[in-house]
Amino acid sequence: MAGKTLSTTSTISDQFQTYFSKQLLNQITPNLALERFAQKANLPANEGSKAIRFFRLTEPATTDIASITEGTAIASGAYRKLQLEYVEKTLTQVGQTIGISDILSATALFNHLEQASMVNAQDMALKMEEDIRAELGANTANKNYIYAGNATDWAGSNNNAASAADLLDARTALKIDKATPVERGYMVAVAGPQVCRDLMNDSDIWIPAKQYSDVEDLYTGEVGRLYGVRVIETTEPFISDSTGSQYTHDAAGDTYSTFVFGNQTFGVPNLNSQSPFSPRMYIASGADKADPAAQMTTVAFKAFYGAKLLQPKHLCEVYSGTGYSA
Repeated sequence: MAGKTLSTTSTISDQFQTYFSKQLLNQITPNLALERFAQKANLPANEGSKAIRFFRLTEPATTDIASITEGTAIASGAYRKLQLEYVEKTLTQVGQTIGISDILSATALFNHLEQASMVNAQDMALKMEEDIRAELGANTANKNYIYAGNATDWAGSNNNAASAADLLDARTALKIDKATPVERGYMVAVAGPQVCRDLMNDSDIWIPAKQYSDVEDLYTGEVGRLYGVRVIETTEPFISDSTGSQYTHDAAGDTYSTFVFGNQTFGVPNLNSQSPFSPRMYIASGADKADPAAQMTTVAFKAFYGAKLLQPKHLCEVYSGTGYSA
């Protein structure tokens, strides 16, 4: 074989082409936690309203309870009055469109209409989660605050990781304000992975979700519980920066908010049409005045919604730093 050149895959490499697998890899998706705990109120279509109003009776009071005399009716002027309180939210319409060219459709390796519908739905879910998060993290009167490690204010809380004691204090504050549990006697805490890590690391009384006797009833993302609080992990926590604004989300910030709340603390509409939970998809194709050569197919959605904190006293925001370091 001396002096002979051997033909190999390298010498005739131009004949080879890359094979494209038609199996898509798993998409990176956020773990969303807040929407499932929202109080949902119906807003029927064609009712002439762009705002939704949530009502509740006033708190119990003994002011009008008085001693009475046998045989003497209570004077009408001393009657207890029935009163309603309400919280109102004006809804906003939002939407998104994805355009697909006719050439892409003709040469597609994947079903782009299906992908566009899925992406629209996932983007809407993320947008709704961000709006609820912003509403809970806003500057609202009567909301409870806990600063981790006995810090005295928000600016100093980022020096301390969240602890089981902080969660216990949050639950205590809610019970003092007469918050009712979300389910089966438990309040709920929604926290980022960094804070969940600190809570797991802090306490011997932490009960991992896998050790529950009723694991079939777990919330999606539930990682454990302690002191009567079920902890739900989200990849989209409210984060602020100690050098910026306490009430503005900053993904690169250093101060983490854990929302601890009771039942009916915040609400969203459950619209018969344009629902944020099942946004209406519109697929438009074919020639028209805007696209005379039928070069484009569009996949769009729209939703009409808004998030509102219904009872600030039944929300406690725990500010902390974290002991996690990448």
